[in-house]
Formats: sequence, structure tokens, C-alpha cells
Amino acid sequence: MKQKQPVRWIVAASVIIPFLLGGCVTKSRFETQLAETQSLSEQLQNQTRKRAMLEEELAKLNRKLKITKSNLSDARQAAADQETILGNRIGVLEEQLALSKDVGSKTEKQLKNKMIKLKGTYETDLRKKNLEIASLEAELAERVQAHLALQDLLSERDAELANISRILDKVRDRFQVTQTEAAQRERELQESNKARRDLVNRLQKEISEGSIKISQIRDRLTVEIVDKILFASGSSDVTNKGKAVLSKVSAVLKGVKENDIRIEGHTDNVPIGPRIKEKFPTNWELSTSRATHVVRFLTEQGVDPNNLIAIGLSQYRPVASNLTDEGKQRNRRIEIVLFPRDIQKIASFADPS
Repeated sequence: MKQKQPVRWIVAASVIIPFLLGGCVTKSRFETQLAETQSLSEQLQNQTRKRAMLEEELAKLNRKLKITKSNLSDARQAAADQETILGNRIGVLEEQLALSKDVGSKTEKQLKNKMIKLKGTYETDLRKKNLEIASLEAELAERVQAHLALQDLLSERDAELANISRILDKVRDRFQVTQTEAAQRERELQESNKARRDLVNRLQKEISEGSIKISQIRDRLTVEIVDKILFASGSSDVTNKGKAVLSKVSAVLKGVKENDIRIEGHTDNVPIGPRIKEKFPTNWELSTSRATHVVRFLTEQGVDPNNLIAIGLSQYRPVASNLTDEGKQRNRRIEIVLFPRDIQKIASFADPS
């Protein structure tokens, strides 16, 4: 029976090193996947060795079974031959006995004794042969039973091997995603770091004025822009000054290929006034509309729309207290966030089909 060969893993250093240094896919997760793969490979090898030993044992049993069948056949044939020979000899003696009746009682008596002795020898030999045949039949039945038990054990071993192979295939697929994700995360992190440096260089004036804040926590880069730079009060249309700032931002974001870009609209907790309530019933509509307008402008500037996400978060993600005017001003903002792609996209990179 054809068996799958044990799978051996060779993990390229060019994938492992960025994975461990990037900090985006945890080292423990990678090591867990690697350990699970190695453990399953070892189990598969052990089960394959055990199956080979069972097959060898089965082959030995088959040879013994063949010998036992041959011995049994020979014993049965020998018994039949002996019975034939003895039958012939008894027949001859019976003929001689019939003739001896005419010759004399002494000869008849001798022939009768000879026949009785011959029959006794025959019955003794026949019992021995029958015992030998019974012993061989019992041995044959025992070996047939052992043969069937070994075949059942081999079937169980085959099922176990197939199950381990299936699990190993699944772990291998997950392991491939882990490696692909590690490489992807490293590319995302490098891209995010470059974007931060470029944005800082292009927006130094706005950063120094405090109207733009750039922060990065591990694999997430956030550009926080206060709303007064981008929008007039109560409006979601981007102002000329806002377009100038977003043009600088878009020049950097056009180079983003590995990360997703989320444009988040935020407001303070002041309810919408009657002047614009018909257009924006709540802060949800205002925050979402502002995010959408920024996305549309960035797209017009050449930023890949496949990487852009517009989302309105209303007043529910404040970065400062709404109890002060200064806090409210900080909460009225647009955030441009670069963040890693989700695992579904990572998996699609590993298997384009």
C-alpha cells in the first residue's frame, strides 16, 4: 500500500528573521505552529515505522501459515496413502485367510493373528496421524486468526496514518499562512515607518503648530488632523487649506501598497444645531460625511482606493475631555490610520486560487 512520505520543513531564514524582529506576528504563535508541525511529522514517521514492522510481522506469519498449510496437506495425504496401503494389505490377508481354511487351522490362526496385529498397528498409526492433523488444524486456525487480527491492526494503522496526514496538511497550510503573514507584516511595518518619516518631513509646519499630530504604536501609524484645518464649521466639504494639507498627505499615501488606510471621522459631544440638522441629523452623519469627503479627495489625488476605508465614529472615540473647549477641539478631528491587512487577505496571498 502506498504511503505518504513524512513531510520535512525547511523554513527560510529570510522569512523567519523578519518575522521575529517585526513584532507583528508573535514569536510564540510561530513557535507553536512550528512545534505542532514537527510533532505531527514525527508522529507520522513513527506510525509509518510501526506499520512497516506490522507488515514484516504479517509477512512472517504468512510464511508460517503457508508452511502449516503444506504440512497439513502432507499429513492428510500420508494418512490417506497409509490407509490405502493398509487396506490393500488387509485385502491380501483376507484372501490368504480364505485359502488357508482349506489348508489347515494352524495357518488360519497365524493369518488371523497377523491381521489383528496389522489392524492394531493401523489403528495406532491412524490415531497418531489424526492427532497430528488435529494439531496442525488448530495451529492453522490460530495463525489464520492472528493473520486476521494483524490485518485489522494494519487497517487501523492506515486510518491513523491517513488522519495524521490530513492534520499535517492542515497544519502545513496554517504554517504557510504564518510565514506569509510574517513576511507581509514586516513589509507593512517597513512601509509604515517610511510613511511616518515622509509625513513628518512634509508636515513639519502643521506639526509644529499643533494642528497635526503623528503617532506610531508598533504596526499602526496615525495622522491626527483637527477639523478646523480641513472643514468649515458644520460642513463636510474640504476647504482649500485642507486640500493643501491633504495633498501633502496623499503624496505619501500614494506609495502605500502593503497597509490599509482608514479615514476616521470624529466629533465632540455637542448635538447638531438646527442650522445643519436637516443635512446632518446627528454627529454620526457629520463624522461619516467628513471621512467620505477626505477619502474622495485622496482618491482624486491618486491614492489607491482599494486601500482606503471611510468610517464615521461620531463622538464615541474622544481623545480628550469634552468638558473644556480645548478638549472638544481635539475631539473634532480626522484620523488617517495605516494598519495591517486582516488575516483573510493574508491567506489569499498564500493561496491565490
